[in-house]
This record gives sequence, structure tokens and C-alpha cells, in this order.
Amino acid sequence: MSDLEEILAFLRQHEECVISTIGPNGEPQSATVGFSEDGKGELMFGTFDASRKFRNLNRDPRVSVVVGFEGSTTVQYEGVARQLTGDELLERQKAHFAKMPSVEKYKNNPGQVYFTIAPTWMRYTNYHAEPWDIREISFEQGEVA
Repeated sequence: MSDLEEILAFLRQHEECVISTIGPNGEPQSATVGFSEDGKGELMFGTFDASRKFRNLNRDPRVSVVVGFEGSTTVQYEGVARQLTGDELLERQKAHFAKMPSVEKYKNNPGQVYFTIAPTWMRYTNYHAEPWDIREISFEQGEVA
């Protein structure tokens, strides 16, 4: 299994992540969000246009994400977010709601918006393995480097 396949398998097992955005004064601001992933490693999440993360992402789209809060296996993820619209949004929502049907109730709320994150770097870490299993992937323009 490739490093990306290993990371995708891990991401499929989780529905929540911590996302960190850059606040107006350069300070990190973090929040827990539900997410889905596609086959390229892009993440999708929803938020409201009144949230700090929405304002932060419109000012600076760089994000950091951590998946895996229990145990000793995590994925650290850095990337660039952009708001989804139109047909792309509708297509991505299908997989998003299939993974997390409980969040579909928000899709028609005024102010609800959706973002995708294109990865720039990922690190899979499993401290249960002996020796530790640590894999890093760097991405260039959405492609594995």
C-alpha cells in the first residue's frame, strides 16, 4: 500500500478533525469540524459564513489539520482551502453526506458554506508500530511530489 493509500484509509475511518486557520493578527485559531475526503487526499468541510474560520480563510487560505485524537496514530495535514460552489459543490456534497449523513440537515441553511482543502504536506504517524511508522508526503499543485 502506498503512503497516500495508507493515509486515505486512515482518513476514511474518521469523521472529525481539528483545523487551524490564521487569525487577523497572525495568531492560530483552531476548531473541530466534520470532514470527508476524496481519492486525491483533498478534505471537505462545512462552516457558517459568520464563523472565524470562514473570515480567516477568505483572508488567508492556508490551513493545518490534525486527524486522530484517540490512540497513537494521527495524520497531520497542511494545505490550501478554497470555497466550493456550483456543480463541484453538488458533486462533492454527495460523498460528504454519504460519510456523514447527520450534517446534511445544514446544507440549505442560510450562511452555510463548504470548503475543500488541497494538500501541500501530510504526515502519517503510528507510534504503536515497532519501529514507529512515520510517512511524509509533499504535494505540488495538488499532485504527489
